[in-house]
Amino acid sequence: MKFIHTADFHLDFIPKGIIGPKFDEHRRQDFIRNLDTITNTALEEDVDLFIIAGDVFHSPRPRNTTLVEFSRRIGKLINNGIPILIVGGNHDIPKTLQSKNPLNAFNEFGIKNFVYRDKTSSLLLKTRGGETVGVVFAPYLDPSKIRAVEKASIEDYPKIIIRKIKRSFNEISQADIKILIAHLFIRGAKASSAWKIYLRDVLIDINSIDLGFDYIALGHVHKPQKIKENAFYPGSIERLTFAEENEDKFFIIGEIENGRVKVEWRKLDCRPMKTIGIIDIRGSSSPYSDIINEIDSVKIEEGSILRIQVIADKNSWNSFRNRFAEFEKHLFEDLKVLGYKLEKKIELKKGKYQYEAKGKGLKELFEDYIEKTFVMSSEAAKKIAKELGIKMIEKALEEGLV
Repeated sequence: MKFIHTADFHLDFIPKGIIGPKFDEHRRQDFIRNLDTITNTALEEDVDLFIIAGDVFHSPRPRNTTLVEFSRRIGKLINNGIPILIVGGNHDIPKTLQSKNPLNAFNEFGIKNFVYRDKTSSLLLKTRGGETVGVVFAPYLDPSKIRAVEKASIEDYPKIIIRKIKRSFNEISQADIKILIAHLFIRGAKASSAWKIYLRDVLIDINSIDLGFDYIALGHVHKPQKIKENAFYPGSIERLTFAEENEDKFFIIGEIENGRVKVEWRKLDCRPMKTIGIIDIRGSSSPYSDIINEIDSVKIEEGSILRIQVIADKNSWNSFRNRFAEFEKHLFEDLKVLGYKLEKKIELKKGKYQYEAKGKGLKELFEDYIEKTFVMSSEAAKKIAKELGIKMIEKALEEGLV
């Protein structure tokens, strides 16, 4: 039985703070192009199953055009008799318990060969070769919702996940081939970065959920990796952040025969991302030239996304800013980059910095956040929140943590 295992498409993902002509449009197409590669391979290899281990979209409410693009590719698989099995990821499942994802609509249509599950459950199906495949779906369960959904505490989280998977496994235990599709964080898995979602995740031991599955198709962690002989994260299909800039991306073609699993990693063509810096222009008499020379000293592929990190004082930064149009012309016309993000620290006095993004300092951004988030709070409460937050920011700046 041959299958494709992929995950973490994050269709519609657009990073914040990247500047570039038509950047959003080009970036969306990067993800669609790799989806094309994966679905075309499924057709060429005539696979028996197409597995997506969560996070099809970056938001549970994707743009209509993105939904159509996804549907067009999936429709080709369905029309060729390839079953599509999708488990809900943290980005697929809406934040409110009453809301639904557009993928739920495909289920409601009763489309043959399409299965999306946002609750732990099981499924039995027959391959074209006549084998019975038992599938357990283990969607992402937000630890912050554990009390509302399961009437339990966060300490019970691993037990709840394991109990749900065991219950569903018992329903498919007699199948010829048994597969678990799960969107969760396995203990020992290596993450590309400390995304805030990872920071609140509860870790699950792989052996506690490997109840005799022939294959465990994992999603959620973007770094491709083998967890054990029958358990894999294929990773995301594109680089999402600069923490992934040196990471290759893959999908998996697997084959199960006589209880043994063989996997092949297929590499995807991804958008190059590059960090340049830190460029120190404090006290420089020619800050513009210093920055340009540093950029030009690095090999930059055409179409790259750049992150440029600069430390400056007020005078050097103002001097550079006066030539900003030349700076962008060099990036877009000479180097032909797709987009760039400029991160800068402005030295106010010796050892004291102001971090700026989008023209605002970090303290100012934090104050804006408090105003927008705590709309119903009293002015006194907002003042206390601002004071505490700014003290933490100043401490982090002093220690060089920001």
